[in-house]
Amino acid sequence: HHFVLAYDFSLNPDLRLKIEPYVQLLYDVPVIPDSSYSTINIKAEWFYTDKLNNSGTGTNFGIDLTLERFLKDGFYYLFTASLFESKYVGGDDIERNTRYNTNVVINLLFGKEWALGASKNKILGINGRLNILGGQRTAPLNRDLSNQQGEVIYDYSKQYEDRNPNIYHLNMSVNYRINKMKLAHIFSLQVLNILGMEEHYG
Repeated sequence: HHFVLAYDFSLNPDLRLKIEPYVQLLYDVPVIPDSSYSTINIKAEWFYTDKLNNSGTGTNFGIDLTLERFLKDGFYYLFTASLFESKYVGGDDIERNTRYNTNVVINLLFGKEWALGASKNKILGINGRLNILGGQRTAPLNRDLSNQQGEVIYDYSKQYEDRNPNIYHLNMSVNYRINKMKLAHIFSLQVLNILGMEEHYG
């Protein structure tokens, strides 16, 4: 079941605000009995041999925000934010965070264009994109057992209680466009991951 309320408001002819609180109620989710496992958290598992039943549940709730300034005088931006909680109940009837309960996703797009030349058929543009993502949930390490056995062993009794660090991505581009009657030239320089963020995997 998915319930949404939406409020969409024009602050002025060039600026729009949208607010959307929501609740999702999930049921009949396949789980492994007497285990924290639930298919709600599938990421890259290729197979499993345990029997499943449909006793699992899940709950997602949060609010989505959008603030959009349409292109005017060569300038635009789009800000979106999602603040949320994501929980599930596995085959052991214990409520936990889902793998994807990152709590926050923020995106900002922005840009500015300048028309050049007497005919203004040449356009210089600068654009950027900033993404802020909460870290995905993980099981904490069982450090004592890992040290004893000489390999990484996770404490699945505390499934998804730890979380990877937040991720910050910043990309920028500079574009130079020449418009003609039947032809357009675009020269572009893009710089990706300016902050040099590393992914957390494994």
